[in-house]
Amino acid sequence: MTPTDLRSALESELLSSGVLEDVTAHFRHLLIQQLASSDDSSPLSAERLKLNLTDIATRSLVLDYLQAEHLDKTASVFVPDAGLSNRILSPDDAMRALGLDPLPPGSSASSARSALATLLQASTCSSLASASPATPPPLLKASTQTTP
Repeated sequence: MTPTDLRSALESELLSSGVLEDVTAHFRHLLIQQLASSDDSSPLSAERLKLNLTDIATRSLVLDYLQAEHLDKTASVFVPDAGLSNRILSPDDAMRALGLDPLPPGSSASSARSALATLLQASTCSSLASASPATPPPLLKASTQTTP
């Protein structure tokens, strides 16, 4: 096997197994960390320091969605970029942190559906069910004051 053939076979194996994307994501994370640590006034380092519980909970739900949709490579890039490296919440904990009731068993991770998708579907269904076909959705009310 020639060096060119070996290189081509190795490249195709790394691509098909997903290792190449994982290594790329890891290098991207290291680069971002290096940039953030070399300049303390950078937006990335300031943002990571300012993550509150609501930010962490929201980003954890987005991560749960990415994982439920089998977007593992996207999730591997999202975690360091979102500043979640050591602070990932479970879907139930994230929902509690946002002031929402945790989903009943079987409605999220155990049914291969993300908590975020389930929550959005429930919200959409309840808002559609509460709207009566005879009554259009409320619009902004016109001001009762008149201007000369």
